[in-house]
Formats: sequence, structure tokens, C-alpha cells
Amino acid sequence: MKRRWIAIAASGALALSLAACGGSDDAATDATTATDAPTAALDTELDETISVINACSTYFAFDLKMSEAKGASDARKKKKRDLLAEMKGLSDQLVLGTEEAYISGDLPESALINANRIQRNLGRVANKDGIDGIKPKQMNRIETSSSRIERSCEAAGDMLPQANLDARAAA
Repeated sequence: MKRRWIAIAASGALALSLAACGGSDDAATDATTATDAPTAALDTELDETISVINACSTYFAFDLKMSEAKGASDARKKKKRDLLAEMKGLSDQLVLGTEEAYISGDLPESALINANRIQRNLGRVANKDGIDGIKPKQMNRIETSSSRIERSCEAAGDMLPQANLDARAAA
């Protein structure tokens, strides 16, 4: 019997404290709903932005490597082979990233098509030749596809970093 009175007293105290805090007020319910909605919207936007950033950040890394390759015309043979290997690896990552972004609807199909073109053109170059093995026609195709991907990233809101612009000016 004593436990029953303690439970009743505790529930009364809880009800009184909730009433004092405005626990049953409609404004408090509206405030809770208002704070929940933006959080869910922000989470969705953040997830979409992350996939674009992954695809575009891979492109930006590839673009930096392209600038480095243009400036390495008098580099040693081993350095040229290493640059080609890095460019091929980045092109593989670029295809995967743009495919994910295309599937999620963040980048257009043209970005994926252009990433595949870059990968295909670099795949035709023999590893032993390094970046010297990239023919002028292939380089033009790579640069054209690269600029198209850059425009897709910019349209999605991911702008070219300043480091890339500086590297292009130096090359």
C-alpha cells in the first residue's frame, strides 16, 4: 500500500513539473516539430553533397596530376612512368566516383561518359612509355572530357580549387 502512495505521489510530481514547463502546450509541440524537420533536410543535403564532393574531388586530384604531367616534359623516364600510373589510378577512381554520383542523381550521365573516355584513352598508353606515350590526339580527347567533367562539377556546386588554378598557370 505504501508503494502505491509513493507511485501516485511521484506521478503527481511529474505531472506538476511538466505543466510548469509547458509540457502539454501546443507551442512546445510545434517547436519540437520545427527543429526536427530542418535536421532531416540538412542530413539529406549533406549526403547528396558528399557524393558530389567525392566524385569532383577525385576529378580535382586528376586535374592536378594533369598539370604536373604537362610541366614534367623534361623529367626522368621513371618519373614519367610514375605520373602515368598515378593518372591511370585516378582515372579509375574517377569512373567509380562519377558512377556513384550519376546513380544518386548528383551528376549527369555525360560526366560518367567523359570519365570513361579519359580512362579508355589512358588505358591505351603503354606503361613503359610513361606520359610520353600519350599521343597529341589522345591528350586533346582527355582534356576535352576533363573540361566537361569540370563543368558538371561546377554546375553541381563544386568549384575548382585555387590550387588547381595555380597549377594550371604554372604548367
